[in-house]
Amino acid sequence: MVCGIRGRYLVVLLWVLCHLPGAEARQLQIEGMTAEDMTGLAAGMMAAGRLQDAALVLDQLEQDDAGGVEREVLQARLAVAQGNFHIAIDRYQAVLERTPGMALVRLELAQVLFANGDDDAADDYFRLVLEDNPAEDVTMMVNRYRDIIRQRRPWNFQAGMSVIPDSNINGATSRETVDLFGLPFELENASRSRSGVGLAVNFQGNYRFFRAAKTPLYTGAYGRLLHFGHSEFNDDYLGAEAGPEFLTPVGRLRVSLSASQRWYGNETYQTGLGSRVVLESPLAEKWALGGSLDVRNLQHPQRAYLNGWEYTGQLTLSRPLGPVTLGSAWLGLRRQSADNPGYANSGVRLGLGVSREMEWGLRGNLAVDVGRTEYDQAVAAYGGRRGDHNYLVSLGLFKRDWNFHGFAPSIQLLYSKGDSTVDLYESSRWRAEFGLAKVF
Repeated sequence: MVCGIRGRYLVVLLWVLCHLPGAEARQLQIEGMTAEDMTGLAAGMMAAGRLQDAALVLDQLEQDDAGGVEREVLQARLAVAQGNFHIAIDRYQAVLERTPGMALVRLELAQVLFANGDDDAADDYFRLVLEDNPAEDVTMMVNRYRDIIRQRRPWNFQAGMSVIPDSNINGATSRETVDLFGLPFELENASRSRSGVGLAVNFQGNYRFFRAAKTPLYTGAYGRLLHFGHSEFNDDYLGAEAGPEFLTPVGRLRVSLSASQRWYGNETYQTGLGSRVVLESPLAEKWALGGSLDVRNLQHPQRAYLNGWEYTGQLTLSRPLGPVTLGSAWLGLRRQSADNPGYANSGVRLGLGVSREMEWGLRGNLAVDVGRTEYDQAVAAYGGRRGDHNYLVSLGLFKRDWNFHGFAPSIQLLYSKGDSTVDLYESSRWRAEFGLAKVF
């Protein structure tokens, strides 16, 4: 935008310029200055360390809606120079929402997020910077930042709570009759799908001991408590793990012992003891690979026929898909033994996900997951061998620039459907999660 400097601009500039060398000569050049001239002047003031003077010029330009993106970027840089990282983050994000192609702004935003300690968001933006195929020195700098992010924090903790309307809180079929032993049986209402509203509290955290040592010790804990008005459907889960981490040529490798317990209807449903291996590997400048392998012995106090070993592996591949978009794909394999061979099974999962920065401070996530499970033998009551297809679609919106005492709001919508050769296990559900989450 081009504008002549009159009135308020003249007052501001006269006050500012009178403090600069050669003030008399500069005052003669005020008339006819454009918004571009003014932003250039503010940039010069910032370079000379005259932050208050620059702020006066930029504030006046903002009041008159002049200076455009260049003025907004300067205001973000000024906020950084003044140590106001939250203001700078908001301004950088506002610029990128309207002009997502500005690679330098994206890099500066990533650096501010890094300086503010928001490592997860910083790493996402650094990865998006690499999508722009930057110069070699920028690529090296970004990779150094990402290495520091992976190493610098000894601990991480996040917690959240959600209100969850659910169309099928017990995960049951909606059928009125099912076939058992070759005959139709009518299901009681208590055995069919029921709707309800629950409250969930979840957390996950980790701490690395001996972080400066060649082989630090990783400890982690996680859990989710989901309670409904009908306590028989409460579903609580807690887990923990601990083990050494190794820096290998292909990435960070963690080997740990794990323990978990799940309660359903306020009774112990399952306990698990085993081990876990996790690999985090930056394959290339843009690609990242994650892998995990879990081996657990599962015990079911109320259902001993399910007792056995579970082997689960997953590979996740991710990369930027554009200036504001991250994509990922995953493959999961599972094998579960059981004391009753009719409940032993093998399964495979495939999924695709995308995360995108959007306008109004929103981040959107979309994920689709498809799974297939085959059981080893037939169970007499079912009259055949069970096989399931499972589908899951989730859509999430996160309002990253709002917070309530540090908690940011989110909305997650999920739809799942299970098709089975045994009609007792056919089900579908809609679930919404209205939540608040905070990273500490």
